[in-house]
Amino acid sequence: MRFTLEQSGYEIVEAENGDDGFKKVQNERFDLIITDIAMPGMDGYTFVKQLKNTRQADGVPIIVSSAHDRLQDVFEIDKEIKIQGFIVKPYPVEEVVEKVKKILG
Repeated sequence: MRFTLEQSGYEIVEAENGDDGFKKVQNERFDLIITDIAMPGMDGYTFVKQLKNTRQADGVPIIVSSAHDRLQDVFEIDKEIKIQGFIVKPYPVEEVVEKVKKILG
């Protein structure tokens, strides 16, 4: 995914896990956040929920990725958490680029 997005002209910042990602969001402003649900330490659901409570992530679109398509329902049911996209693994990387372009314009 990283390679394909970079080839499409996007600058990528990676995090090893949810805790690392949360620290990076607190120190830098991003145009878009893509996260997985299954991460060591802080899972993606908790990560997204915590992001929604920070000024640094206010208004930043979020795409969530998971191998479990039923998890998309969790985000749709929880009205407190609004995501802009859900990608079910395995996915063609072109699908990710398409969603990113749609969100960022």
